[in-house]
Amino acid sequence: MEESFGVDLGNVIIDHLGFHTTPEFFQFGDYNAIPPVAGVFDALLRLNQERFKGNIFVVYNASDVADQKIISWLRSHNFFERTGITLERVRRTENGRNKLSVCRMYKSTHFID
Repeated sequence: MEESFGVDLGNVIIDHLGFHTTPEFFQFGDYNAIPPVAGVFDALLRLNQERFKGNIFVVYNASDVADQKIISWLRSHNFFERTGITLERVRRTENGRNKLSVCRMYKSTHFID
């Protein structure tokens, strides 16, 4: 059985807790200023290359406005180049915080939230 690894975006990849992101900052601040969680890009690259061999996906819940900010954040931090995870493997949930449908789509055997 091929393994598939899913990763939630908020507080696993984007460090909202460490940055103390507030709703006000989210609306009016520079979202790209929020740092990644320390070491996460290196860890994802290694997992993507070694154990999961390109079978990693990212999932998140967001509004349309937030979605644009998130994609901009991923690009501005060179997420795709630094992890080897492609934009096509980054998915926004269609049913709120329930990420089960995306996990099923990728036949996830592992997930971190």
